Parts: sequence; C-alpha cells; structure tokens
Amino acid sequence: FYDAARDAAANQLYRKAEAEGLQMTGPLEQQMTALMKRPSIQTAMQQARNLAAEKGIDITGKEGSVQGLHYVKKAMDGMISEANRAGNGTMAGALRDTQKDLIDFLTRSSPAYGEAMNTFRQMSRPINQMDVAQALRDKAIPALSDLGDGSLARVNANSYANALRNA
Repeated sequence: FYDAARDAAANQLYRKAEAEGLQMTGPLEQQMTALMKRPSIQTAMQQARNLAAEKGIDITGKEGSVQGLHYVKKAMDGMISEANRAGNGTMAGALRDTQKDLIDFLTRSSPAYGEAMNTFRQMSRPINQMDVAQALRDKAIPALSDLGDGSLARVNANSYANALRNA
C-alpha cells in the first residue's frame, strides 16, 4: 500500500515536472554544458536511452529534457552500484559527485522535479522503517516459534542485542 501510494504521488509530480520542462538561465546553461562533457554522463546517456526503451519510451533527442535527465540519473544509480560491487570506491565516489551535480542542476532548473524527489524521499521513510523492523523481527524471534503452538516467542534483552549486532 505504502509503495503504491508513494509511487502514485511521486509519478504525478514527475509528470508535472516533465510538462513544465527546464527553466534555463545563463548559469544553468553553463552548468549543463559542463556536465555534458563528463565521460560518466556520456555513458549514462546511452544507458538512459536503453532504460527508457525497455519501458517503451523513446528519449532519443530528449536527453536534455527533464524526462531524459531523470533517466540519466537512474542510469547513474546503476553505474554507482556496479562500481561499489566491483570494489572500486574511488570510481563510485566520483560517480556520486557527478550524480550530485546532475541532481543539483535538475532541482535548480526544474523546481517541480525537486518537489517530486522530496516527496518520494519523504514517503520512502516509513517504508524503509518497516523493512528495518521486519529484518529485526526476523533476527530476534526464532524461526521455529512461527511454526509452534501459537505462544509468543520469548525475546529477552540479550537476544534482541544479538539480533541488532548481527543485522
């Protein structure tokens, strides 16, 4: 329920941002030009086209739009994850810096995009808290107690502390 509500609210705001477009000024145009020269952005743009195509969306020629840049941001998410999995912290850090600059550009040139990102982030908080609570429950309560006689599992301070430590 929470996932669906978050996605619906954020998607509505992302569509609003796409409809409004980018509000470019001189400094923002310079920032965009500098971003487009970065190799990671060039790579992410190709991946963004592929990501969008997988969803049946053609962003070719629209890479400089809110929608196109949103897919570039998503592609950078994947690139950062890949660098982290490969153990390349230096590259992951550089990619995060570039992504931060891209997001800064997007939120400054499209206030509606910034609003959409903030809404998604705020509505993700309870979902993340529920995920953490479920993981703690799974660690703290023995699995066999779920199968047993219906009695509640005995959770003492020691097993709770161990579950926190092991999580």
